[in-house]
Amino acid sequence: MSSSYSTGYLDDLANIRTVPAAVSGAFLLLSLYAYGGVSSVELVWVGYTLEAGHALIGSLVVYLIAFMSSESNDFESYDQEEQALIVAGPASMLGWEYVPMFHDAVASLGDPLGQQVLFALSIVSWAVIVR
Repeated sequence: MSSSYSTGYLDDLANIRTVPAAVSGAFLLLSLYAYGGVSSVELVWVGYTLEAGHALIGSLVVYLIAFMSSESNDFESYDQEEQALIVAGPASMLGWEYVPMFHDAVASLGDPLGQQVLFALSIVSWAVIVR
């Protein structure tokens, strides 16, 4: 490993710039599962099957980690449209899981169209916070 590469990598880690990139895959997979894009996630070695509530908690935790470690982690540094998207992502996740009226309204768009729309909203919201 060259010295300039390791110094740059250590600098990135020190400034936590790589955290949003590192957790993007986890957010994507957890969100896919939470919205029904993946039917089952099973950790065979430990005998655990992921539940929707756990996927939601994982998505929200990863979302918070990415937001707090992004270079623009001050909510006020975003435009109003971006702020709305930042709030809409987690709100839609919570609404889908815990608010029956919201769940029914989204489901009325069609199966799986409603879940796909929420998944797309989550990804756009994610993209805004890790910019």
